[in-house]
Amino acid sequence: MLSLENGQVQGWSDHPAGGYQGSFQAAHAAGDYVSALSTDPDNRYLFTGTTVGYIKVWLMTNYLTTVQEHVSMPRLRLTFPFLWRDRIEGRAKRRVRDQPLPLLLNSYRAHLRCITTLAYVPPLQLLLSGSSDYSVRVWRLSGEYLQTLGSFVPWTLDRPRLPPDVRKVWRGGYVSRFVPGQTEVDKLRDITEVELRTRTYPAAAQEPLLGGYFRLPARPERQDRVRLDDSLQTIPLYAHLRMASTTPVRRPPTPELVRDTRLRSQHARKAHFHQPNQQHPPAE
Repeated sequence: MLSLENGQVQGWSDHPAGGYQGSFQAAHAAGDYVSALSTDPDNRYLFTGTTVGYIKVWLMTNYLTTVQEHVSMPRLRLTFPFLWRDRIEGRAKRRVRDQPLPLLLNSYRAHLRCITTLAYVPPLQLLLSGSSDYSVRVWRLSGEYLQTLGSFVPWTLDRPRLPPDVRKVWRGGYVSRFVPGQTEVDKLRDITEVELRTRTYPAAAQEPLLGGYFRLPARPERQDRVRLDDSLQTIPLYAHLRMASTTPVRRPPTPELVRDTRLRSQHARKAHFHQPNQQHPPAE
């Protein structure tokens, strides 16, 4: 399977007499394309991650194969609520209306940035997604968000939820995937640069980063490239040497407390070693 920049995924055969077999559209946003691919051990599902942050699950049964198998749609609807009928279909469903195979089982926004890797755990039916936003998130096969690795928020399966950054920029679209007959219009929009900087989690650190206790040293002056004058018989290298300033370094004044402490210690030391002159009686 090979992804193209126009949003399509092509299927190729590595057989000498194979070659190009077919293609399908795997992205529904303008300018988006697949950046990560993964499958289960049985090659039943194909997981695709896009540059905008979408994850899609495709059913590869009966696609580019000569053997046709029966697909039970009621059983798939129990696992993938995305297949339930909606009053207002989202852009992902509208994009695959004229594309019967492969069957789109799920589509949801997992990250705000490009998805770089996908990994599926068959025994637990969990999907792990890694993104260029330096986060790894765990999802159920049905599309339910479980947790972000390294987060302090406890895992919960009582109610469906979204990652914090996705929830701030996308409201209403996720509920319509799991509630049949939802009348909420899909409010998903393209993420702008301003939203990435100001409305993502966690918030950017305030300046100055090191507080008021430490200041970075000033940057050194820019050193121009040395060009030696080779027009003479000898090259005056000393003219190009970078010399330190000849201004004497002034010693900072000693604090009064330190100065008083030194004076007291000096007086105490002199008094210890100094012995007063004793008057001896005159010899008879």
